[in-house]
Amino acid sequence: MTLEPRVIDWDYWTDGWNSATCVTPLGKSQVDASIARIASLLGTDYLQRCQQSPPHELLSMEWIFNKTADVACRILTFSAQIELLQKVKGWSKFQRDLRNDLGHFDHAMVQLEVAGFALRDGWEVSLEPDTHGQRSTDVSLKRGDEEMFVEVKGFRLDATTTRYLSAGRRLEDVLFQVAYEFGAWTKGHLVGDVTKVNLTDLSARLRLAAAEAVASHSDVLVDLGPHGELVVTSGPPENGLLHSYEIQHADELSRISAQVHEKAEQGRGVEPLWLRFNESSRFWGLATLGVKPEKVHEIIAGRIVDELRGFPHVAGAVLSAPPLFSTNSAPIEIETMKGQAWSFVNLQYQHQYRESLMARGSNGSFDQQSGYWVNWYRNESTWLSWAHQQLGLPDLESIFEAPESF
Repeated sequence: MTLEPRVIDWDYWTDGWNSATCVTPLGKSQVDASIARIASLLGTDYLQRCQQSPPHELLSMEWIFNKTADVACRILTFSAQIELLQKVKGWSKFQRDLRNDLGHFDHAMVQLEVAGFALRDGWEVSLEPDTHGQRSTDVSLKRGDEEMFVEVKGFRLDATTTRYLSAGRRLEDVLFQVAYEFGAWTKGHLVGDVTKVNLTDLSARLRLAAAEAVASHSDVLVDLGPHGELVVTSGPPENGLLHSYEIQHADELSRISAQVHEKAEQGRGVEPLWLRFNESSRFWGLATLGVKPEKVHEIIAGRIVDELRGFPHVAGAVLSAPPLFSTNSAPIEIETMKGQAWSFVNLQYQHQYRESLMARGSNGSFDQQSGYWVNWYRNESTWLSWAHQQLGLPDLESIFEAPESF
């Protein structure tokens, strides 16, 4: 029997939630409506275009290829941001840029995050506004006589990390191809150098294993020799844990501080300017620092504070890492460097946490604004509940099934 690959379109994404166990029947209808709203923003052919481009964020386990509570939360948040912000100044240009440039997705997600936090706090929001004829910023905020201008950016990676992430994305392409062609899933950890995995051989072996797994409704082991082993299963693992592999990093501190410096330099003439960075690595896991994890945030904060001393127009900088799985339900908040920086490890919905770091600039006249940003990221895990209240949508308790305990 020849299995025809399923086209990845908006219906594919919606249909996948029919078998999801993390949401209630009401929750499934809310996820369906949210995907429809996202499709309306991005356009009918957006997902097809994503498949023809370099690996896109939507075609990942963080979005389309996973049906877990944290992904549902992410979908609902994106939809709520659209509903709440679609009438703000600059929305038409924001949507146009997002549709036309597939590489703009990550940047736009951070814009929506900041705009959503500010809206909750009573600020008037503009996207891509003009700033007094000097230059444009990504987000402009005004409340009474007070203003803030925000530039958002994803950190560029060093050559070592880029090489490993590129190899990882090619590996993900192979694994996800098996997932949506055969309805099979892979789990396990690949050991060693991911850049040396023979992807042609891996693809052929996984396809044979996937066909066998689907036909027999059983797990099939694929021995990868020095790279360990993968298990191919006919359905998603019950605990949501899939495959993993190692990414090597180079000099993280120099990379971060150099890009903070570059963005601050570009923003001269606009004040008070806030820099919002979307960090691609995990702060607690920066292997090259050689210190205990609890000291990593303090070291990074110190480097950023030092970097900002020469830029009095910069009020501060905020960095966040991607959400990660955790069984620890206790959020962590650390004030460090005598009130010059704050770091947070906030629990997201059901066993997901995210690290954020806020470093204050050297201009004391902007110190009050630091408190706004601290509160936004201290309380980010409650934003979706607030948004649903504003929009008259069901509360989250009625959308999600009770979380599993670990």
